Amino acid sequence: MMSILSVLVSILKYAGLILEIMLLILLILLVIILFVPFQYSFCFSGNKNIDADVKVIWLKKILYYHYVIKNSKKTTKGLYFFGRSLLKEEKVEEEEPPVHTTQDKISDIDIKEKSKKDVSPHHENESTYIKHTSNDVSRNKEKKSKNTIEHHKEEAELIKSIKREVEDLGDEMEEQVEEKDSFGIKDLLHYPNKWAVLSCTYEFLKKLFLHIKPRKLYCEIEFGLEDPSHTGYVLAGIGIMSPYFGNSVNIKANFEKKIFQGEISGRGRFSIGIILKYIIEFLLKPPVKQIVRLYFNKRKEDKNGIEFEE
Repeated sequence: MMSILSVLVSILKYAGLILEIMLLILLILLVIILFVPFQYSFCFSGNKNIDADVKVIWLKKILYYHYVIKNSKKTTKGLYFFGRSLLKEEKVEEEEPPVHTTQDKISDIDIKEKSKKDVSPHHENESTYIKHTSNDVSRNKEKKSKNTIEHHKEEAELIKSIKREVEDLGDEMEEQVEEKDSFGIKDLLHYPNKWAVLSCTYEFLKKLFLHIKPRKLYCEIEFGLEDPSHTGYVLAGIGIMSPYFGNSVNIKANFEKKIFQGEISGRGRFSIGIILKYIIEFLLKPPVKQIVRLYFNKRKEDKNGIEFEE
């Protein structure tokens, strides 16, 4: 009898040890997945046709995703795990490089010689050079302060325009949503702290954007949409985000025709754990908690969901 009990105790002991090791391995894997960053790079270029190249790498290409578009038509997707393809990849036929003629080489030499001639001469005196550099530094500081003031003004104007759009959207939704199937839509629209929720949402999106945004970015494009007002909205949003990217962004808007030409390229990284942290912090804000609770309470009362009038 004692031998059977000792065997059972030893089996339970080893089973518990194996379970602890498995839980430890799962915990380590979870920490690696949450906090080892994903690295990404992208390049978009186009004149009439658009070429795109997007890569996402995790943990030295253990997980690797590659997406390519050639001439707005030819598309290639590849997803790899430990070097094995998880998707059927179609190879893109690479275009042959253009053959440079002797005339092109001569023109390249002429351009190089002109660029050498256009190089500004050295300063004759060291004191004048110091004066120029100090003036440039002071001008740059004044420009930065002006840019920050203009950035805050543009941000405030955008928030006001978003509030107006939300109010108009709320009026339209009130007209469309029926009382019996609303599951609290009207309550949400008349929620007293909706502007607090809007500000919390704005701060959450700002944090998310600053975490995901490219560390290095180059942008030189001209764009235009079918509707000039949409072009203006996009340009306003770009104007607010441009201070976060530095001086490597140059974007021109065309309000007369639909166009996209130029090049955008960059690379950066993001962590799933930090993104989840921002989401949890956002959901735990008191105004957001109240509106989520209101949503789910009304959802229980009305199981049919939303129905809009035709």
